Amino acid sequence: MMRLPFMYGFVNDRWSRCLDVMLEKKEGVRQIHQLRIIGLVEADFNTALKIFFAKQMVANSERTTLTEEQWGGRPGRTATDAAMRKMLAFEYGRVLYVTIALFANDAVACFDRMVPNISTLLALKYGVQPNVMRSRNAVMSKMTHGVRTKHGDSTSTYCQLKDEPQVAGETQGKGDVACIWSLLSHTLLRAHSEIHEGISLNSADGKRKIEKNNDAFVDDCDGVASKRRCTARKSEDATRRHLQDGAQLWADLINATGGAIAFHKSGWQMLAFNDSSFPPTVKKQPSEDIWLQDAFGCKTKIKKMSSSTPNKGLGCRQAVDGNMTEEYAFRLQQSRQFASRLLSARLTMREATSMLTSRILPRITYSMPVTTFSPDQCRRLNTAIDQVMLNKLNVHRNMPKAVLYSPLKWGGLNYPSFQVIQDQKGLLYMLQQLRWNGTVANDMLVVLSGVQLMSGMVTPIFENTDVKLDYIPHGWFVHQHGRLREMEATMW
Repeated sequence: MMRLPFMYGFVNDRWSRCLDVMLEKKEGVRQIHQLRIIGLVEADFNTALKIFFAKQMVANSERTTLTEEQWGGRPGRTATDAAMRKMLAFEYGRVLYVTIALFANDAVACFDRMVPNISTLLALKYGVQPNVMRSRNAVMSKMTHGVRTKHGDSTSTYCQLKDEPQVAGETQGKGDVACIWSLLSHTLLRAHSEIHEGISLNSADGKRKIEKNNDAFVDDCDGVASKRRCTARKSEDATRRHLQDGAQLWADLINATGGAIAFHKSGWQMLAFNDSSFPPTVKKQPSEDIWLQDAFGCKTKIKKMSSSTPNKGLGCRQAVDGNMTEEYAFRLQQSRQFASRLLSARLTMREATSMLTSRILPRITYSMPVTTFSPDQCRRLNTAIDQVMLNKLNVHRNMPKAVLYSPLKWGGLNYPSFQVIQDQKGLLYMLQQLRWNGTVANDMLVVLSGVQLMSGMVTPIFENTDVKLDYIPHGWFVHQHGRLREMEATMW
């Protein structure tokens, strides 16, 4: 058993010191309310928190029935999974003409508004020893905070004074804060699903369905709603009202725990259809507005976004109508920025290779499991990087592409191609999730059944890739089918 002094209620003065570092949320914006404060606590204290919370408490909570709507702060769950779930729901709506609305919100100063007493109750419920919580809370109550800058650490400190109003909040940067928030949000998400019904999308055979209220990743939560009526306009009105009720309920739940929703940063959009044409077309803007009120009863009009406007969450810019224009523009800008910085850099061939594989490719290709860039767009990404990187690698820029991108065993240079990387990430991600047979795999199979139904084909579409599916609204599955067709490959 690990024996540490703070387990027995002993508070070490060294552990009660914290240095606050203020980081820019937006580059160049240094206003005090726009900075992210990260607390640097004692390394031994932080390691103990990771053992008791990130290892033991999270393992205990995963053995129980945790919600499938929170994807942050939990092992084996990534932002890509949450982005895929959100993308698949709207792809289902586009293929089968189902009205679906999305409300994107963000909790204000999420970790700084957490109440330690509530954190203690949650931790005790999921197996943390009472002595550990007493000692942790004692350390936090006696914590003295300084400020670290590039010029050094401040000599003055601030702390909780006796007989002063209690300051709530967990220090962001500790090893336990993300784990406790995952359990807190799990409780809120479960309460939300008990009171409010989000979406329920059935597969073609009725054996599977997508059921969810929210797609949450840490403090970013995207609520969804859908109501089906006899006409597209009535479905739109009913869905908007249903989304407003769900968003207001989520704001009330957050307020009950000491938090708040940033209404000025929230937005909503809808996948609605014009039934005056055949086939129905996606509407640009919903007809009405959504208003929410805070804990003081003040109403705020929530920003309404068009169906082509991307939601900049989870590391990928996704629009409900399926376009990837903004995501492609952002990745192209990234490529050009990397190229401009490398232009004047003096790098050896080994350093250039390390830069390409460890920094450039991970940044640009991060979202490629869920993107649907065309071959021409991928070529432009390569062009932006190749003009500079090939010279750094001592490769002529006019080298034939067959030699440049071919594997080493075929006499090529195995230089990375963004088209190949996107195909690998997308197809391998699909295989990975289907083999795991979890929540994401269930969503994939539901949407795939809808695509199969609309294709009119008897054989599975990935087994028969000879037929073009241009008549189906463009989406992730249609894109993967087209890529397999180009490769003359099939998938069973």
